[in-house]
Amino acid sequence: MIKRIIFTVCIFLIAMPLLSYSKEVQSAVEKMAGKELTAALEYLEQQISSASKPRDKRDLLVITASVQESSGFYELACRNYEKAAGLQSSEGSESASSLLLKAARCALSFGDSQLADSYLSAVSRTAVSSELGAKIKLYAVWSWLSKISDEASLHEPLVILSSYTGLKGMETVQSSILLTLWHLTGDAAYSTKLIREYPLSMEAAVVQGNIHLLPSPFWYFVPRKMPAPLIASGTANEESPGSEPEKNVNPPEKTDKTSDDEKIPDESAAILHYQLGFFRNRENAQDLIQRLTDAGFKASVQEELRQSGTLYFAVIVKENPDGNMGAQLKNAGFECYPVFE
Repeated sequence: MIKRIIFTVCIFLIAMPLLSYSKEVQSAVEKMAGKELTAALEYLEQQISSASKPRDKRDLLVITASVQESSGFYELACRNYEKAAGLQSSEGSESASSLLLKAARCALSFGDSQLADSYLSAVSRTAVSSELGAKIKLYAVWSWLSKISDEASLHEPLVILSSYTGLKGMETVQSSILLTLWHLTGDAAYSTKLIREYPLSMEAAVVQGNIHLLPSPFWYFVPRKMPAPLIASGTANEESPGSEPEKNVNPPEKTDKTSDDEKIPDESAAILHYQLGFFRNRENAQDLIQRLTDAGFKASVQEELRQSGTLYFAVIVKENPDGNMGAQLKNAGFECYPVFE
């Protein structure tokens, strides 16, 4: 029963752009509509193998990946999104950059942050729309979070996510940002904002307890500021491995400031410097420094060795005495976020 429900949802999602597909692809989608999930995926794989036109093969790969992702087969979906991105796109079809971002999302869902980073790095080197740019920034923070093993290390990524709330250019991913912040901190201010501004989103349904997050590595193995965030409806905690949900728990009251133990600085905190990039490759960091130098800014590299043994290179610019370096950087076209003392 569950498989049939999941598959019905997938068909609904992919049927919306059906008219943009060729007749062969439309026929394949229609024929798989009455099949069970496993049989439908097998049928799609057969259609991919027999497709003679690159456009049809690409569309079938995307459809298959969408069904797999919605059904929790993240690794298979990731590979199919990648394959589709490698095929030449036709007019009006989804871009390779968009498909690689979907592959990155799936990679995070099955716990391969290194693979996700490689996709994000590839996309960031291409010209993308503001919508895709917003996803790149969000997914980069998600990848960062997936590598964290202790609560203290949550500080910086939470500061970044907090700075993204309400930021121009990040409108398309606001509901995801708010859900992430709520999930990791349990702060009712985020769930309240999410329900108020995005009432019909799946993220709002999550915080209200109407649907539940899957126990994928990104969500369940990232340390939180509290054992489990409170359901916004006040009826129960979100279920977490090894624990029973508490009944009739009232969420904390919304406040204007974050509690001291969450360590997220308020607007009055002193800014030490601005971070503009976070790279595995020193050369990429140096490329950004050169661009900043050409624009008249004095930038430097700050090395950070993670517990995993991976060395990262952060590109930073110090705050100036006037306290307006962030505005100067953004006016010059550089995205940045503040790092507080």
